[in-house]
Amino acid sequence: MDPVRARDPEALAEFYDRNAGNVREYCALICPEQFVDEATFVAFRDFLARMVDADGEDDLDELLWKATRGAAAGRAEVGGEDGAHGGAATATCLAMPELLAAYVSGELP
Repeated sequence: MDPVRARDPEALAEFYDRNAGNVREYCALICPEQFVDEATFVAFRDFLARMVDADGEDDLDELLWKATRGAAAGRAEVGGEDGAHGGAATATCLAMPELLAAYVSGELP
C-alpha cells in the first residue's frame, strides 16, 4: 500500500511539504487574504477525508486538487462593495471559473 494512503507520518509530511506551497498559492488567488491559511488547512484536512473514501486507484494529486478547489471556493468572496470598480469584483471574476467548476463537479452545493 502507498505510504501516504497508509497515513505514514513521514510520507504525509513529505506530501504536505511537496504540495503546501501550491495549495496556498491557489487559495490566495481565490480567497480573501484573511481566509488563505484556513482554506489551506481545510484543503489538507478534506484531502485526508477524501482519501478514506477513495479506492486505491484514485490519484492522490487529483484528490488534493479537488479538496483544494472546494476549500478555496467555499471561502471565495462573491460580490463586494467595489462592484464594477475593481477590488473585490476583480477577485470575484478570477474566482468564477473555479467556483463554477467546483459546482459542476459536485464539490459545492
